[in-house]
Amino acid sequence: MIKRRQLAIGGALAIASLLAGCGVDSGAKEDDLSSESFDPTQLLPSTLFPGTYALPLDGIVAPATEDDHVRERAIAQHVAKCMAEEGFEFSSNNTYTQTATKSYYYGITSVQEAAVYGYRRPVELGVDNRDDETPEEDGSGVPSEEAMNGDSEEFVLALNGDQDDWVQVKDETSGAVVANYDPNACWGKAMDELQPKWGQRYALESIAYQIAGDTYLESLNSQVVIDGFAAWSTCMDTKGFDFANPDAAYLSVWVGEVPGQEEIKTAVADAECKESTGLNKIWSGEIARLQTAALNKYPGFVEQWNEILQADLDAARAAN
Repeated sequence: MIKRRQLAIGGALAIASLLAGCGVDSGAKEDDLSSESFDPTQLLPSTLFPGTYALPLDGIVAPATEDDHVRERAIAQHVAKCMAEEGFEFSSNNTYTQTATKSYYYGITSVQEAAVYGYRRPVELGVDNRDDETPEEDGSGVPSEEAMNGDSEEFVLALNGDQDDWVQVKDETSGAVVANYDPNACWGKAMDELQPKWGQRYALESIAYQIAGDTYLESLNSQVVIDGFAAWSTCMDTKGFDFANPDAAYLSVWVGEVPGQEEIKTAVADAECKESTGLNKIWSGEIARLQTAALNKYPGFVEQWNEILQADLDAARAAN
């Protein structure tokens, strides 16, 4: 397995404070958007999950891989130059920005992928996302010491700075602290120059991930999805499998480093039943409705994130 150096952004992301700062009660009911008033057939097809509809938050929670790599390369090159000035060798191939993995909302939806990978995620760019070990969060916006893989204390200080020198990055809307970092250390300098609104982007992304998680769970209790699961389960029964819902199949313990015959047979049947019963569109359409309703509380939310992302990409491409 190839391990990546990743950015731990977690401990200081105060979700509840961010929601309150946006003038929204985190426990408030979404704006009414009934099934009758929402037409999922007007949605675009998903580029992530064959046979499903695209979701409003797809671009944020599962960004284009190439966009990630463009930003990562620029940050790594900037850090490498700074570290060289400090007397350290830092490979510009190292990655220090967050790399999102494709979220498998629905389990497997492609018969073709199921026939090859079973329930495993396809290996992308030499990295098996299922086995990635993300360094523990240390409550900051900088790479954790675990991510340094035993680098010297001087190296880590040049890269991250001393914690006594860290400053807070606050959400522009709520004033909530989203990260702590040293703007005079190499990583901080790179982020401030190439992604000057990285703190605000983190704040938006944290809200997006919460909405995505909440609406996924809410969809499981939607009658239209429950009925879809029942039809899928009946279909699976005709193929010789006893699963109440797709998660039961997807989350079963499949042993071995590569998918075996039984896993592939199950996954193919799963994907075929999702397709034949229409579950792919039923489920994704319901999640799209729920995400749309939740986002009605944040006018311009996705547009604001896209604007920051585009500025980041422009700066990264100019630097590369």
